[in-house]
Amino acid sequence: MSGNIQLVGMIKKNGGPWEKDASGKAKDTMVPRIKATITHAAINDLVFVVNLYSWYIRKDKEGYTNIGHAPNQTNLIIAFVLLPLLMMSSKIGGTLTYNHGIGLNLGRKKIVE
Repeated sequence: MSGNIQLVGMIKKNGGPWEKDASGKAKDTMVPRIKATITHAAINDLVFVVNLYSWYIRKDKEGYTNIGHAPNQTNLIIAFVLLPLLMMSSKIGGTLTYNHGIGLNLGRKKIVE
């Protein structure tokens, strides 16, 4: 949710998600940090939903007892597929934080000189 607040703030500040030329007219390309934020959110949402499915197929069902909730082969395949996606999303999130300063100014007070 905090990422959504940051994204809406970036879009409002820019006047939309699109880059602008020197005259202020919108181009066909999206602002890189906004594009990265949307990509980061989409990958994280995908990982969350697929992990939720993995949990669902792993939990106990009627007439079947999975002692210790041991992962089956499907759970392991899902985990191996999602790990690179999660690492890619982490890289994008780190770039947003350390290169663009996204998420760092929420609690900062304005200094009036």
